[in-house]
Amino acid sequence: MSSWILLAFASAISAGMVSILGKLGVTKTPSNLATAIRTAVVLGLAWAIVAITGATAGLSNIDQPALIFLMLSGLTTGASWLMFFKALQTGGATKVVAIDRLSLVFTVLIGFTLSVRLFIFGKVVYVFVVRLGVIRGDRFTVLKVFSQK
Repeated sequence: MSSWILLAFASAISAGMVSILGKLGVTKTPSNLATAIRTAVVLGLAWAIVAITGATAGLSNIDQPALIFLMLSGLTTGASWLMFFKALQTGGATKVVAIDRLSLVFTVLIGFTLSVRLFIFGKVVYVFVVRLGVIRGDRFTVLKVFSQK
């Protein structure tokens, strides 16, 4: 099995833990403060890994377009985290995650629209079929989310 597949599964498990631990953390904490604490921990961990692996040498090799895209990615990550934690604070974790996971569909649509990467029609169809399967597998949660007022 390819290492990227194992990492993807580990990421999915971690994301599941983020949702549950985040829900427990925002219960009695303002969502913006919770996001700031989470961000500080992520920032510290990321720079520790960079230092330990010696990746700081690569800082001078980052070109301007890459740096701009990384900064924009950081801004959208922050926005996503702020909204995710606010949603977790006011909604059920499984309901929030069911909607949040639609990011796969948006990734394909935005990537296709911006032509960042050449997509083959079959891959696009495959992603939507997989997404449909996930929504159908969790259809009761999704239906409950949309039936609530």
